Amino acid sequence: MVDPRHRCRDELRRATRSFRLGMDAQGNEAFVGFVDALETLLNQPGQDERVAAISPHLSPLIEAQQRGDTLRVADLLEHVIANHV
Repeated sequence: MVDPRHRCRDELRRATRSFRLGMDAQGNEAFVGFVDALETLLNQPGQDERVAAISPHLSPLIEAQQRGDTLRVADLLEHVIANHV
């Protein structure tokens, strides 16, 4: 089984790269994989600090994704969320 932290980082990088290249379908697929891996990671014991650090950024991230603002999603993933994964 792949470590959730490594999967988070891999999917985050893949989503960011895809969105920046205009490959929205691949970016959205990776984004879903990232969210899934992040949920697994944050539900592990001892992740309270990580949850506290990431939580404030989830609403803007989801809002950008729902608007289809893929460059904002990429920015948030790369420059904000990645620091806490």
